[in-house]
Amino acid sequence: MSRPAVTADRPAPGTRVSNQRNVLVNWGAFLMTALVGFFLSPFMVRTLGNDAYGVWALLGSITTYMGLLDLGIRSAVTRYTARLHAQARHAEAGAMASAALAAFSLLGLVTVATATVLSVFLDDLFTIPPALLPAARAVLLISGVNIGIALLNGVFGGVITARQRLDLIGTVDIGAEVLRAGAIVLVLSRGAGLIGLSLVHLGTTLFRVGTQLSLARRLYPEMRYALRGWDRGHLRDILSFSVYSTLIFLSSTVILQADAIVIGAFLPVSMITFFAIGATLTTYARSLNRPVIQTVPPRVSALDARHETDGVVRVTLATARISSLVTLPLAVTFLLRGRTFIGLWMGPEYAGPSGQVLTVLTLSLALSAPRGVLQGAFVGLNRHRHLVPWYVAEAVANLALSVALIHPMGIVGVAWGTTGPSLVTSLVVVPLLTRRWLRIGLRRLFTEMWIRPLAAVAPFAAALWAIEHWWPAAGLLHFFLQVAAALPVAAAGAWLVALDPDQRQAYAGTHVARARAMVRRLRRER
Repeated sequence: MSRPAVTADRPAPGTRVSNQRNVLVNWGAFLMTALVGFFLSPFMVRTLGNDAYGVWALLGSITTYMGLLDLGIRSAVTRYTARLHAQARHAEAGAMASAALAAFSLLGLVTVATATVLSVFLDDLFTIPPALLPAARAVLLISGVNIGIALLNGVFGGVITARQRLDLIGTVDIGAEVLRAGAIVLVLSRGAGLIGLSLVHLGTTLFRVGTQLSLARRLYPEMRYALRGWDRGHLRDILSFSVYSTLIFLSSTVILQADAIVIGAFLPVSMITFFAIGATLTTYARSLNRPVIQTVPPRVSALDARHETDGVVRVTLATARISSLVTLPLAVTFLLRGRTFIGLWMGPEYAGPSGQVLTVLTLSLALSAPRGVLQGAFVGLNRHRHLVPWYVAEAVANLALSVALIHPMGIVGVAWGTTGPSLVTSLVVVPLLTRRWLRIGLRRLFTEMWIRPLAAVAPFAAALWAIEHWWPAAGLLHFFLQVAAALPVAAAGAWLVALDPDQRQAYAGTHVARARAMVRRLRRER
């Protein structure tokens, strides 16, 4: 069956407003996730204990690898749905989505089978206390089913993303987090333990899948999902696009998730808890950048289609600078006050080991923030295949160093095993590839991505250092009030140092226009 080639479409009207809404709503979803994690983490650790919580974190890392069976299909669904919808080729878009749905169904069965096999050999692979082994096996089986169902959501989420409604996905995520938080408190309070937790996550996934299926149908009513009407050509098109995205995602997952597995293989599972407390904070900080990064590929792709090379460079550098400005205040807080926060949040016994892990991982966090933006630009230009060998090399080096350092340095050695290769990739490899393929000079690149943002956040760092040494926090509320008191310094630095004059004028003009529109609306209502 022959199909006409898919060509680039023009950006949808109102994309700028849509991007702003998408970013804001997804930041709201991040904030909700962070708040839920902040309040639930101490409750879960104290309710489950270090051993059981360590097992939970270990199994979470294992099932994350099962999610790699996504194979980048969701990104392919997004790409083809957006372009085929713009060309009014709705039957073809439905055939692509149906082929992806069939692939995900098969991969879901593979996930369940993999979880079943792993559950049999769980005690041979990791040092899990015998009393927790039956529950751990049950959790792994339930998690396999959970991942299998979640894979199906890649089609529906891809369609929603293609219609540029990330705000709806963010809204669903907010609702799912609220439901998950309430359910976790309920089941753990009643002693349901690890199995209860896994069932809560399964229920949350079912909620997401059902809701996003309904939204996808409303946003693209012309699309039809069917077992027939697609052929191997559709599947080949999807997989050929997704293979490089899959390899990048695979490498990133190894980098972020291998640590818990290495610790579980060589140390008591209770040590995973100490590591996870520090690592979770950096994970939340990375998530804060996700809404910013998600806007890059479609914008760069549209500019490239119009051969606007200067526009590609301008968008990439401006977004990379914003990415650093978003991340650096959190990174500075972790470096200067991370141990204090962990002691107040989780308890003084966690401040030392978890604080050391947080300090080491924050070095990578602070300097790797713009990498996601540059990666998004490579995806928009369809040059992301050039990143693959370097990302794979980073993942291999991460795993090898973590194993080599775990015996002499413990969990801190595992953190260094992650941070060292990450710094090399962020500071050397990706900038050199960017100079080659995006034609951006290293001096300009380093200035925009790091030097200006670091200079902007320096006064904030000085304020936090003074607070930490001369105004010790008496409790968590006191700690947050101290950080909030210093944030205007960070905002002033960003405004005066990191933003260009035209950006300041544009932002100020936007807010003034909105304020005037609000005043006019209030007058009409009166």
